[in-house]
Parts: sequence; structure tokens; C-alpha cells
Amino acid sequence: DNRKRSGPQRMGVTVYLTDPDLESIDVQLWWTVTPDVTVDALAPRAETTLGRPADIAWRDIYKFVANERPDELQRLSKRMLLTSPQADFTVLGIDYTGPLWSFTPLKQSDGSWLITASAKDPQAQLPEKLYDETVTIRTNHAHKSEIAVQFVVNLTRKAGSTDFDRNAIPPPPPLK
Repeated sequence: DNRKRSGPQRMGVTVYLTDPDLESIDVQLWWTVTPDVTVDALAPRAETTLGRPADIAWRDIYKFVANERPDELQRLSKRMLLTSPQADFTVLGIDYTGPLWSFTPLKQSDGSWLITASAKDPQAQLPEKLYDETVTIRTNHAHKSEIAVQFVVNLTRKAGSTDFDRNAIPPPPPLK
């Protein structure tokens, strides 16, 4: 599945044979994905927003994670860069109905789109919990007219003082 990938890719495959006298064969598959649209994250203090990030750790990001205190919503901030080889590539809109985020798309001089996500209301009083929300970015691209991006925010008074495992399943609510 190459929908959320771009650039050089590889995968290891083991082929098991039915003949018991023959051993399995390990193969490395290599291919390059030419993306329709790329979704990259920008580092918090990245100076430039033009062109894809040089570090591949910031490329092909479809999940943004934050761990913040409920009284510090003004700290919520994420930036993503959408690029496409399509000359007239346009972000048509962003669908989101949740309480946390506000999204501002801005076309860059190189044809890419910078989308800044920030707190919808920095003064809001929201309950402490894990918010797992999906944002849909609508584009004019024929093959990627909708791009789903996940935003996971852990709002807790303990933010910053305890580790937050972004891949952990939240604990069940306490029994009453």
C-alpha cells in the first residue's frame, strides 16, 4: 500500500518452498514511489517552508501527536506541507468539526501548500482526555481529492512531567 509513501521504499520478503529439501529464500524488494500528493510535517523551528524537508523523518506524516496541559492550549501548533507535481494543485478546504484545532492553508511560491494548525480557542476550558480526531483535507487532485490526517492530543495536567507514549492505547475509564 503506497498511499502514504513517497520516494525510495524497500521490503523484505521470505519465500518458503514446498520441497522439504530446499531452504527458504530471502529477497529484498526495492521500488520508488512517485506520489500524487505528499504530506510532510515541518519541524517546530524549521526556517523554510519551501520544498520537502531534507530529513526523511519529517516526510509522509499522516499522524500528528501533542501532549499538552488543558490550561495551555495556546501551545497547540503543528505545520504540514502538501506538495504535488500537478501544476494547478490546490487545497479546496479542510473538514474538521472538533473542539481543538483551527486550520489555515496558505499557498507557497513554489506551488506547495503550508497548513498551519493551532488552537481553535486558546482560552477554552476543555476536559482532560485523549482526543483522537481525523481531519480531511480536500484538494483538486484527481487521484487524491481527500487526504485524511490524524491528530492525537493528550490533554492532561501532567503534560510535560510524565512520558506520553503516542502509540499506547489509553487506559479504560475508572469503574464507578
